[in-house]
Amino acid sequence: EARLAVRDGGNMMIRVKIGEDQLDVKEVAAVGKDFFAMFPYYRFAAGGPELFDDRTQVAVSESFARQHGLQLGQDLVINEQDYRIGGILEDLQGTLFKNAAVWINENDPRLNNGALSDPYDHFGSAYPFIQFTPGTDPEVIYAKVEQVCKQIYSDVYGQAFFEKLVMTRI
Repeated sequence: EARLAVRDGGNMMIRVKIGEDQLDVKEVAAVGKDFFAMFPYYRFAAGGPELFDDRTQVAVSESFARQHGLQLGQDLVINEQDYRIGGILEDLQGTLFKNAAVWINENDPRLNNGALSDPYDHFGSAYPFIQFTPGTDPEVIYAKVEQVCKQIYSDVYGQAFFEKLVMTRI
């Protein structure tokens, strides 16, 4: 009926060590490889979305790579953990999301402290995207998702804080 992809909205900051230089980077996206299947206009200049099969790899934007002299396969230290650049994403302007300098694996608890390990179990900056299979009735999917929300958020669903599920077509 549908395919799911999640992207963190980027409300996190990471410390990146490149050689002896340390940078605080707040333009961060947490995604899985399914995100790139759903949003194919995010293209890799080097590497590909399979890098997200390995939690020790990250992607960086072309501009971030250029600015800091980074290359595919280069090692980085992020929040005192070792990573390797497994992909370089083309820079995009005017898309649904703001550009990110560093793209991390949504399931890496070393970077997101587990916040995205169950992205439906907290309020925050994680955005789930659902792509319908052709012929699927959106109202059927909405009803199923609403049932899940009522179960997970039973103490707040239907109240002012989380009055109802909002589904927007993009």
